[in-house]
Amino acid sequence: GVPSSRVSSLPYPIDLQMFQPPAETSSPHGELRVLWLGRIIPRKRLDLFLSGIELAIRQGLRVKATIVGGVGFVPGYEKLIDSFPFPDRLRWIKGMPRQQVPALLHEHDVLIQPSDEENFGSSVSEAQACGLPVIVGHTNGNSDYLCPRDIHLADDRAETLAAALARM
Repeated sequence: GVPSSRVSSLPYPIDLQMFQPPAETSSPHGELRVLWLGRIIPRKRLDLFLSGIELAIRQGLRVKATIVGGVGFVPGYEKLIDSFPFPDRLRWIKGMPRQQVPALLHEHDVLIQPSDEENFGSSVSEAQACGLPVIVGHTNGNSDYLCPRDIHLADDRAETLAAALARM
């Protein structure tokens, strides 16, 4: 019963002064630099991220992955990172000041967020604001805001993520 003239929506706050494309584009590096950015909890699907990266490497794709985020409430979840079969292709940063995140985004070629039932991931929007392509999970709410360079995964299989990486 509230008149529409009294209703307005508030967008998620992305600081567009802080998150913007780099001043200069970088030259190709010969490898695909992928980024995971956010809390490490089961619904964020770090297992899918790592499985997709592993499969892509086994298929011959030159991938270098960075994970930025701390382990949440699940004891032992860091074992997923510790047991990754290509440790030379994986870097884990457990935390980072927010002011350094735009530069981190600029150092990568794609941000991957394969989360289950993500309503709106800020890291995805921040990456997009920096001009970085994103790959999001099939139940990710950010899929409503993707552009042609981004990829919305059709399912939660490592093969689908590896194929998406090969298209980047």
